[in-house]
Parts: sequence; structure tokens; C-alpha cells
Amino acid sequence: MWPASTKFWGDYMELKSIGKVIEIEGNTSKILIYKDYEPELAGIENMDKVVVVYWISDPEEKPFYEERGIFTTTYTGRPNPLGIEVAEIASVENNLLILNGLNARIDTDVLDLRPV
Repeated sequence: MWPASTKFWGDYMELKSIGKVIEIEGNTSKILIYKDYEPELAGIENMDKVVVVYWISDPEEKPFYEERGIFTTTYTGRPNPLGIEVAEIASVENNLLILNGLNARIDTDVLDLRPV
């Protein structure tokens, strides 16, 4: 029933991608939600914002001069590289979400969407 785009991390967990970031222009990102999950978008057009959970596949390293611990920073090089951000919904076109304020990169796997 669900897409075969599943990430395995040893025997610990299984994560399923529900879509991908396919385009970024300035502050605007386009997320293509896989067709199997399109019915789960019902009602999202009535929301102003959404929490986007995504997998950071190419995390940045914490600069050597940073004196704070990684958990007090926004650096993406974390033990579990999950991106969790609130983004503004600009529009919804079937299974395409157009969002403002998301910092994910193109081809990023989207793992979940949640209401704010």
C-alpha cells in the first residue's frame, strides 16, 4: 500500500518517505507528496502552517569554534539528523504543497506533516 521508499537504520527503526522536496526558489519550496498519500492531505488546504519533518541526508558539521553543545544550536549535524520546521502553506495543488520558510534541500525525503 505504501511506497517502497523506506529507509532502514540497522535493526533500530524504519522510516517511510511520504514525499520529496522537488523545487526551491528563494524562500519557497515545492514538496511532491507521493500519490499513495494524497488522500491524507484532505483538509490541509484549510491550514495556514504545517510542521514538516524531514531527513537531513547531508548534514553540516558544527564549526570547531562553537562553544555550545549541539543540542543548543541549529546545526544539522546531529545524532539523528531530522529536520523539524514550521512552514507557511502558500498553496496546495492536488499532491503538490507549496510552502514558504522551509530550509530543506532539493531531493530531501519528507517523513511527516503535522498541524501546528
